[in-house]
Amino acid sequence: MSDMAKKIVGVFIPAGPPPKASTFAWAQAECRSGSLREVLEEFVKAQDEPLDVSLVIVESVDSEGINGVIPCKLFDHESPSAFSTEVRFRLNPSERRVERLELPQ
Repeated sequence: MSDMAKKIVGVFIPAGPPPKASTFAWAQAECRSGSLREVLEEFVKAQDEPLDVSLVIVESVDSEGINGVIPCKLFDHESPSAFSTEVRFRLNPSERRVERLELPQ
């Protein structure tokens, strides 16, 4: 069955995540490997979790800065395997300052 036929029937599932808006894509690229990477690397070094800047996901961009998340895996002595968690942050590019945000309950 072609993609068009699947769309008509309602069973079409596109491969991969939907494309990000150009502002989000730009911000994410700048955080991962551009001019904002250095600021985020300093933030990552100050955290207890083993974080990787190249995994940054930008969730929103507004007048106050960039909101993002860095996924990671942690090990606990009471858990049989690693579990996934994330660190949320807000980056103010004009001040080159990053603050950690609390995870929503």
